[in-house]
Amino acid sequence: MQSMDQTGISLRHMLRRTLAALCVLLLPVVALGAPFAYITNQIDDNVSVIDTATNTVTATIAVGDFPDAVAFNPAGTRVYVTNRGDATVSVINTTTNTTVATVSVGVDPRGVVVNPAGTRVYVANNGSNTVTVFDAGTNTVVATIPVGSFPQGIAINAAGTRVYVANYGDDTVSIIDTATDTVIGGPLAVGNGPLGIAVNPAGTRLYVGNSLENVNAAFEGTVSVIETTGNTIIATVTVGQDPYGIVVSPNGSRVYVANCCAQSVSVMETTGNTVIATLSVGNNPAGISINQDGSRVYVANLGDDTVSIIDTATLTVLGTTVTVGNQPQAFGNFIGPGVAPSTDNTPTDPIPALPTLPGVPGIGTQPTALNLGGGQGPTLTDCLLATARKLFGNDATYLGQNANGVARISINGSRVIAFYPLQASTGTPGGEGIHLTGSNVLNVGTSCGNFNVAPALANLAEFGTLISGMGLTASINTQGVLTLVVGEKVYAARPDYLSRLGLPGTAQAPSLVLGPDGAYRFTDSAGTVQILLPAFLDTDALAIQASAQQGGWIHIDADGTALFTLFNGLRFLLTADMTLNRVGPENAALLSWQDGPRHYQFRGSTLVLAQGVSLQAR
Repeated sequence: MQSMDQTGISLRHMLRRTLAALCVLLLPVVALGAPFAYITNQIDDNVSVIDTATNTVTATIAVGDFPDAVAFNPAGTRVYVTNRGDATVSVINTTTNTTVATVSVGVDPRGVVVNPAGTRVYVANNGSNTVTVFDAGTNTVVATIPVGSFPQGIAINAAGTRVYVANYGDDTVSIIDTATDTVIGGPLAVGNGPLGIAVNPAGTRLYVGNSLENVNAAFEGTVSVIETTGNTIIATVTVGQDPYGIVVSPNGSRVYVANCCAQSVSVMETTGNTVIATLSVGNNPAGISINQDGSRVYVANLGDDTVSIIDTATLTVLGTTVTVGNQPQAFGNFIGPGVAPSTDNTPTDPIPALPTLPGVPGIGTQPTALNLGGGQGPTLTDCLLATARKLFGNDATYLGQNANGVARISINGSRVIAFYPLQASTGTPGGEGIHLTGSNVLNVGTSCGNFNVAPALANLAEFGTLISGMGLTASINTQGVLTLVVGEKVYAARPDYLSRLGLPGTAQAPSLVLGPDGAYRFTDSAGTVQILLPAFLDTDALAIQASAQQGGWIHIDADGTALFTLFNGLRFLLTADMTLNRVGPENAALLSWQDGPRHYQFRGSTLVLAQGVSLQAR
């Protein structure tokens, strides 16, 4: 692919901030008699639900883009998930494990917390330097409160009178009076890069993890201990490198700190503010939480997609870990009585997959598409068409689904949208409309359900016949991306969702032509033209490499380009090279490297060949 820029910031410093900011939490959510943990998987855009009685994943819930933090209401009936990529909060019904509402908040929402009454939700917006307050009954925003720079972690006292916000950018803590929704007093100075923040059950002590506070050559971090009556720091405790998630035990006697870059958890005794144990856990531990009786601590390991479990009586890490989704990331500690989620994962609106697709000359693998004519397909397709009419005009018309699984909708009588329907649900996690994901797949919400769709060739049969006649073969992956081998070169492209229809009565020989813009155009026998755009072949690997090297997250737009947002708010447009490249011996051990101004090569851990990516500031 093509490139990434260092934006004038030293790579080492950015990488440290990245690792600290990448490490993000799992939240065990405890139900009476049946504890459950809700863990955000940032790359998968979903939440894994773990039954902590059996340490098994019992459900997976689709949420918004790049989910981060989790908050549990006191009644255990709702879970709130911040979605950094689309500036929303997903509201989950824990009885059905479905997303029942989506609330728009500030830019890059991070920590989230619910007041003890369960009536208000507070969200720290890292990109807006604000805290959004919304009513938990109506899911409407009631206040927006300015705080410090790049707010991250957020905590509330047991009385519900004070909200504390860790401001990563200016090394302070803001204190909010919940009666007036205003910041009171001046910001409280703490250590460098505060991220995680927790308050003890009595409300008398506040603990803040300072992720960039290097106390010696070992880069050990610190925790600021604050007495809340006078809001003064009474101790600074050395812990592991890049402390991130932080949680206080239910009896207030211990504090557990996840050290993201030290692969460890520090255990503090609160009586003397001393570390009594350092426990090795998984790679890049980020989030941390403790169950209701204080017997188990759960740690989300961002680097190896697992959850570690600590026995607090013996201060040992259990041998069993739980595998969850891709880059589990959550933030904060949200524990309370819950409602046992349903373990029935049967879709509420099953749409069967099409049977084996017919062979197409020149086409190897094809995606598995849903049969929109089966099950609840017709009903959901009607809702999909209604959404298309709201977006593109009332003359949008559903043209049906062909034998290759490609569904088509005409727009204004001059264009056609062609797509593979990959998944469907009666839930609407992103609301009605088109929602970008971290991959080439788009999520389309309708009034009665939602689809995940990938771009498709409107006339796959003629395209296959054309390239077959050229002695070529293409394969189509599950994200709609074509790979085509031509001699020594390998190309990666994806069709534009939109095709321009030919004039009525047009008849011509199909063609594939390289345009002056570097994109190929396929014209079928009826004169319909569809552009083949350069495509990111492995979007997951791209996102991982971009985050690891630069610090941020990726959106793949409908045109195949990527929007890369850094943690500092800067944005860049990434465009893939269409041609993949063989890796020379000098780069054989690298997963990515810079090979020109604003141009990088990347292959992640999955690609044999490298793909270039170019970068342009937005």
